[in-house]
Amino acid sequence: MADAPSVTTVVVGDRLPWPDDPSATDEKGPLDSAAIFHSGVRRDCIIRKISALGATVESELVPALGDRVSIEIATGQRPGGKVAWAARGELGIRFDDSID
Repeated sequence: MADAPSVTTVVVGDRLPWPDDPSATDEKGPLDSAAIFHSGVRRDCIIRKISALGATVESELVPALGDRVSIEIATGQRPGGKVAWAARGELGIRFDDSID
């Protein structure tokens, strides 16, 4: 039995992947797993949407707006950034530097 393909949305261009982005889909399936780091604490998370400028992640971690976090993605990159918004168990992270 083959693994189902990820339904994590990759947003192309210089846009932030926020929930009101029209590229959002309601597809059901596995999302890319990652880890989020905040104040020395590591928690598992999943990436709902990602772009070169930021990510929307689902996590049990609840940092305050403006808090510094980093996420470790499957490529091994660990971009740092700030929490731009939080709602319903999701966080919007604006990266300090763009990623590839």
